[in-house]
Amino acid sequence: GIRSNSTSLYVRQQPRVALVSTTGTEKNRKPIDPPPFVELQVERRVDPSQHFLNNPYIFSTVTLYKADVDQDYDDTPGKSLAGTFVSSANRLKNEVNIDGCYFVFGDISVKVVGTYRLKFSVYEMRKDGQGVVVYLGAVISDKFQVQTQKDFQGLSESNYLTKSFHEQGMHLRIRKEPRTTL
Repeated sequence: GIRSNSTSLYVRQQPRVALVSTTGTEKNRKPIDPPPFVELQVERRVDPSQHFLNNPYIFSTVTLYKADVDQDYDDTPGKSLAGTFVSSANRLKNEVNIDGCYFVFGDISVKVVGTYRLKFSVYEMRKDGQGVVVYLGAVISDKFQVQTQKDFQGLSESNYLTKSFHEQGMHLRIRKEPRTTL
């Protein structure tokens, strides 16, 4: 298994803005823009062949994190977040065509207005039959704004990395051009 002291985590795509998600409007729910991507790297001296890229037992969870204090916004993700809070590891090519291990969060919305960060925690389920889950580390995003409908400027055009991951089979909504509100 991978050891946490040989791993590094990077937020490769930072969340910038989100439209607050009001309960009961699942179809109107807008995910955080742009969708956050987290990359896991494992040191070559530990995994020279980079086998971890094909490890189906690695996954990441996301929680809403306070903007200025290092603690979770609340104790259960379902209170403040909506959508999919877990991502399995995906072997994807980045913008320079190099394989990496990415966690893709294309469907998270926030239910509370304000400024927050996201905390991504990464784990490996050990396949030795014990069902042991090993914590590999965490990374915290930059701050982003969760806005009400009247303040919300619309979503930006999907960038190259989002389009690339979409083309590689990730379930991501793609926007060709920025929406303008009249």
